Amino acid sequence: MQRRIRTLPSADGLDQLIRQTASSSLPPAEFHLESINDIAAEKAKDHAAWAAQHPDLDFWETIRNVLMTQGDAYFPTLKDVGFPPPQNESYKGPDMFTGKVVAQPDPKSILLNVDNAPAGDCLLRFDENCVRYSGMAHFATLIWPPLLLIFCLS
Repeated sequence: MQRRIRTLPSADGLDQLIRQTASSSLPPAEFHLESINDIAAEKAKDHAAWAAQHPDLDFWETIRNVLMTQGDAYFPTLKDVGFPPPQNESYKGPDMFTGKVVAQPDPKSILLNVDNAPAGDCLLRFDENCVRYSGMAHFATLIWPPLLLIFCLS
């Protein structure tokens, strides 16, 4: 008869446990099986440490999770609110989000990956044909008629 062992949420240390129980009917004195509450507390502690180092991503993740659970009912509280919010007691992050460009769906939109979402999780839409910017001059070429000045934006 083959025994099935189901573990939640991971099988870390299972091989060692099987070897130990094969040699003795009682677990060793230092044996401790983590409860789901222990695991959740450890995850919360890890997340809190990560959030302290990445308050902007924590804010983004919080908004995303609320929108995923409450959807259209929650969005009116966000409409026309500036992102990220000004620094205060509840938000200690930078004054600008960062993201990697994923695609340009049309001439007035850029799709970004802000929180490790390869398909993109933020669409920047430009209302006008004119964009205000500042940046560092990076390169100039005379090949592109009449001149192309390339900036690095941050």
